[in-house]
Amino acid sequence: MYRALQVVAQSMADDGLLDRSALDSFVFGLWFRTEQDARDPIELDPVLSNTFDIVEASVRPPQNNASDIFGDLIGNPAAYARKYTDYMRAFADTTLRAQLFDPGAKNCADANLLASEFYLRFEELYQKHPGKYRFPLLMLTVILRKRHP
Repeated sequence: MYRALQVVAQSMADDGLLDRSALDSFVFGLWFRTEQDARDPIELDPVLSNTFDIVEASVRPPQNNASDIFGDLIGNPAAYARKYTDYMRAFADTTLRAQLFDPGAKNCADANLLASEFYLRFEELYQKHPGKYRFPLLMLTVILRKRHP
């Protein structure tokens, strides 16, 4: 999905819609959490570690669509593309606006137009190439049990 983000943003810079220097300095920070990342805040904190037992902390693929979060829709490219676009908008819109569209535009109205154009192109890319930019998924599960005094 991040490859698709780069392809779309690059096409916008190539077309003169997005300031190239904003794209060149754009980094989408992402942290793939591990089981230990989930455990540490609880186990290393004296209050939390005495309040909760960790029943489960795991990172594993989901039972369905592990290699493509919306793979069950691949036979319907329009629906597939819409799901990916909605997911990107929900997950990344704040970061894209603050780190790419706002710096890459001349004013707020331009930033909103850049966002609209980005999501239009993003959806078109997924519809034209279903499966090419699939997003594999890992699920972080943390289940806590509160200790009773």
